[in-house]
Amino acid sequence: MGGPAAGHHFGDWHRGSLVALDALPSAQHERVKAEDVAAYVGEYAAGLGISTWEREALGTLYSLGNSIQPSGDGYISNGFIDGQHRVQAMLDAGVRRTVVLRYFWPDSPPG
Repeated sequence: MGGPAAGHHFGDWHRGSLVALDALPSAQHERVKAEDVAAYVGEYAAGLGISTWEREALGTLYSLGNSIQPSGDGYISNGFIDGQHRVQAMLDAGVRRTVVLRYFWPDSPPG
Protein backbone atom coordinates (compact mmCIF):
# COMPACT_ATOMS: atom_id res chain seq x y z
CA MET A 1 0.00 0.00 0.00
CA GLY A 2 1.01 3.61 -0.49
CA GLY A 3 0.97 6.48 1.94
CA PRO A 4 -1.91 7.87 3.97
CA ALA A 5 -3.96 8.80 0.91
CA ALA A 6 -3.95 5.15 -0.16
CA GLY A 7 -5.12 3.88 3.21
CA HIS A 8 -5.34 5.64 6.54
CA HIS A 9 -5.33 2.33 8.43
CA PHE A 10 -2.21 0.85 6.79
CA GLY A 11 0.49 2.62 8.77
CA ASP A 12 1.54 3.61 12.28
CA TRP A 13 0.09 6.98 13.22
CA HIS A 14 1.80 6.97 16.63
CA ARG A 15 5.25 7.99 15.40
CA GLY A 16 4.00 10.60 12.95
CA SER A 17 1.79 12.19 15.60
CA LEU A 18 4.61 12.20 18.15
CA VAL A 19 7.02 13.84 15.70
CA ALA A 20 4.34 16.38 14.75
CA LEU A 21 3.79 17.29 18.39
CA ASP A 22 7.53 17.40 19.15
CA ALA A 23 8.28 19.69 16.20
CA LEU A 24 5.56 22.25 16.91
CA PRO A 25 7.20 24.07 19.87
CA SER A 26 10.42 24.41 17.90
CA ALA A 27 8.58 25.85 14.88
CA GLN A 28 6.71 28.27 17.13
CA HIS A 29 9.92 29.32 18.91
CA GLU A 30 11.58 30.02 15.56
CA ARG A 31 8.46 31.92 14.39
CA VAL A 32 8.01 29.78 11.29
CA LYS A 33 5.15 31.11 9.12
CA ALA A 34 2.07 28.89 8.85
CA GLU A 35 2.66 28.25 5.15
CA ASP A 36 6.23 27.08 5.91
CA VAL A 37 5.56 24.78 8.88
CA ALA A 38 5.03 21.63 6.77
CA ALA A 39 8.48 22.04 5.17
CA TYR A 40 10.04 22.86 8.55
CA VAL A 41 8.57 19.73 10.13
CA GLY A 42 9.71 17.66 7.14
CA GLU A 43 13.28 18.86 7.71
CA TYR A 44 12.92 18.24 11.44
CA ALA A 45 11.82 14.65 10.76
CA ALA A 46 14.39 13.94 8.02
CA GLY A 47 17.05 12.65 10.39
CA LEU A 48 14.76 10.60 12.60
CA GLY A 49 14.67 7.47 10.43
CA ILE A 50 10.90 7.31 10.11
CA SER A 51 9.31 5.31 7.31
CA THR A 52 8.06 6.76 4.04
CA TRP A 53 4.47 6.19 5.20
CA GLU A 54 5.15 8.01 8.48
CA ARG A 55 6.77 10.95 6.63
CA GLU A 56 3.75 11.22 4.32
CA ALA A 57 1.36 10.98 7.27
CA LEU A 58 3.34 13.66 9.09
CA GLY A 59 3.14 15.86 6.00
CA THR A 60 -0.66 15.67 5.99
CA LEU A 61 -0.86 16.89 9.58
CA TYR A 62 0.79 20.21 8.69
CA SER A 63 -0.50 20.63 5.14
CA LEU A 64 -2.60 23.78 4.83
CA GLY A 65 -4.71 22.03 2.20
CA ASN A 66 -4.95 18.56 3.74
CA SER A 67 -4.70 18.91 7.51
CA ILE A 68 -7.18 17.75 10.14
CA GLN A 69 -9.64 20.65 10.33
CA PRO A 70 -12.52 20.47 12.78
CA SER A 71 -15.61 22.49 11.94
CA GLY A 72 -18.28 24.26 13.95
CA ASP A 73 -18.24 26.01 17.30
CA GLY A 74 -17.89 22.77 19.22
CA TYR A 75 -15.11 21.61 16.88
CA ILE A 76 -14.65 17.85 16.88
CA SER A 77 -18.14 17.15 18.23
CA ASN A 78 -19.60 19.01 15.24
CA GLY A 79 -17.60 17.28 12.50
CA PHE A 80 -14.74 18.03 10.16
CA ILE A 81 -13.91 20.08 7.11
CA ASP A 82 -11.12 17.59 6.36
CA GLY A 83 -9.34 14.81 8.22
CA GLN A 84 -12.18 12.70 9.61
CA HIS A 85 -10.77 9.48 8.13
CA ARG A 86 -7.31 10.14 9.55
CA VAL A 87 -8.81 10.91 12.94
CA GLN A 88 -10.74 7.64 12.86
CA ALA A 89 -7.60 5.71 11.87
CA MET A 90 -5.69 7.35 14.72
CA LEU A 91 -8.42 6.61 17.24
CA ASP A 92 -8.55 3.00 16.04
CA ALA A 93 -4.76 2.79 16.53
CA GLY A 94 -4.96 4.28 20.04
CA VAL A 95 -3.52 7.71 19.19
CA ARG A 96 -5.04 10.32 21.49
CA ARG A 97 -2.95 13.44 20.74
CA THR A 98 -2.06 14.94 17.38
CA VAL A 99 -1.92 18.22 15.49
CA VAL A 100 -5.16 19.87 14.36
CA LEU A 101 -5.33 22.97 12.16
CA ARG A 102 -7.78 25.66 13.15
CA TYR A 103 -8.26 28.71 10.93
CA PHE A 104 -9.20 32.09 12.34
CA TRP A 105 -9.35 35.61 10.95
CA PRO A 106 -6.61 37.94 12.24
CA ASP A 107 -9.16 40.32 13.78
CA SER A 108 -10.74 37.50 15.82
CA PRO A 109 -8.02 35.48 17.58
CA PRO A 110 -8.83 32.00 18.88
CA GLY A 111 -10.48 31.94 22.24
